Amino acid sequence: MKNPGKTVRAAVLLLVLCMISTAMMGGTFAKYTSEYDGEDMALIANWTLTPTVIRGAGENTITYDLGDADLDLFSHTKNHMLREDGHPIIAPGVDGDFVLNIANTGDVAAEMTFDFAVNDVSVTDNEITIADVPPIEYSLTGNDDWCNLYDLKDRLKNAASAGEGFSPMSNVPQTNGKAKATVYWRWPYEASTTVYTDSTDVNDTTLGTNSAIDDRTEYKLTITVKATQINPNL
Repeated sequence: MKNPGKTVRAAVLLLVLCMISTAMMGGTFAKYTSEYDGEDMALIANWTLTPTVIRGAGENTITYDLGDADLDLFSHTKNHMLREDGHPIIAPGVDGDFVLNIANTGDVAAEMTFDFAVNDVSVTDNEITIADVPPIEYSLTGNDDWCNLYDLKDRLKNAASAGEGFSPMSNVPQTNGKAKATVYWRWPYEASTTVYTDSTDVNDTTLGTNSAIDDRTEYKLTITVKATQINPNL
């Protein structure tokens, strides 16, 4: 007859061994596991430029948005040559200036280019006729570098005003970039053939005579400014 005590002890020992084996097997097949989620976000670059025209200085400074219809470009200091409605009158010997001002608060650099039209006729080449419009000349210094509107477009591309923080029109930096160019204009008192080969006193007189007949001939200059993003890889 078997000893019941031995049988119980054997059963308990077998159970313990089974539990140890199970624990060892569990340790063999168990592992640490972790899951990670990640994400990234890019913001579209802000494109914000403000082109303006500035007239006057000090307390008399006036800033015009280039989108305005009337920019008052031909204001001058000869107050006796103003019409009752305040519009300036130009004639041989009258001159003035205005400032093209660019502020770039966007996130990318920009290249500025300019186009002009006189009395709604686009200036597309160097052959500007002055038979029906005054021989207005333009300069970026007001000295001897007078030119027509066609040449002014090219000169403005790399125009850079003296002064800290101003950049050329060809590369206005992002964030707080700024550029400006002072444009001087004049209707020469003496006929000049440096800019317009067909400029004569006779032509000037004809313009004045026709203005009296046609109830004031107008000289309207339209400025179109275009901003193009500069390739950041260049």
